[in-house]
Amino acid sequence: MSEIVDAPAPGSQAILFTTTVSSASGTPTGNVTFTYKSSVSGSIAHSLGTVALSSGVASVSVAASLLPHSATITATYGGSTTYSASSGSLTEQVLSAYPTTTTVAATPNPVLASENVTLKATVSSAYGTPSGNVTFSYVEVESGSVSTTLGTVALSAGTASLTLAASSLPTATIKVTASYGGLPNTYATSSGSVNEQVFVTFPTKTTVTAYPNPATIAQNVTLAASVTSSDGTPTGNVAFYYQSSSGGKTVSIGSATISSGVASLTVPASSLPLGKDTITAKYGGSASFSASSGTTTETVN
Repeated sequence: MSEIVDAPAPGSQAILFTTTVSSASGTPTGNVTFTYKSSVSGSIAHSLGTVALSSGVASVSVAASLLPHSATITATYGGSTTYSASSGSLTEQVLSAYPTTTTVAATPNPVLASENVTLKATVSSAYGTPSGNVTFSYVEVESGSVSTTLGTVALSAGTASLTLAASSLPTATIKVTASYGGLPNTYATSSGSVNEQVFVTFPTKTTVTAYPNPATIAQNVTLAASVTSSDGTPTGNVAFYYQSSSGGKTVSIGSATISSGVASLTVPASSLPLGKDTITAKYGGSASFSASSGTTTETVN
């Protein structure tokens, strides 16, 4: 026996069961009786109807709602004066709705408050392409705030996208959730989430080195500041300062423009106080990257 619908059926569907009765000696005639019983409880068989063979084939259409969640369907050929009786079975799953999976992505991630962010949900099922609506919402991860709805979008070919200004979101790490509402008697609800970071400016880290170290008063010293960010390559300027080991005020040495993440400044060692000096590199930040600073020591003999 073979079934035309080869997927588990939601309770709202009609299922067509088809059986083929064959023989090496010809084409059998007669009747086929279709029955079902629960695959779990092994209850008594219930009739689905008796159908006459036509060219060795018999079919019966059954409302899925009449069957248990897991049913053993049996087609029994009663035989004839020429052909012996036979039977075949299969197991049919009847679901309240097909299961679905929802995933969501946020682009870009992280995002600046001055940019737009696009949320895209993909709803999939092993049993076709779901339709319906997806609702996007968020909560702040750290504070565990009350869920805030961002909007509801209809699925198109299994995806739903929502673009909004990141400035409408809190400047924090938020958990964005896409909730698929399902389709009655066809597709089940599901949801997925992703964390999105929203910054006013992307954080940076500045480190500074001095070479040679130590240096004699007759040499030049090159100060190199490396400004990095996990969210791109910062641009802008770095200002260098020193403070002598004896204390006192911080004195400007000069500034340099960042190139490929590094700002370098070469000065005579004689412009620095003798002894162990503290060198500070201060990155001033930009529209996209936050300010940061780093320090090192340089000994001048």
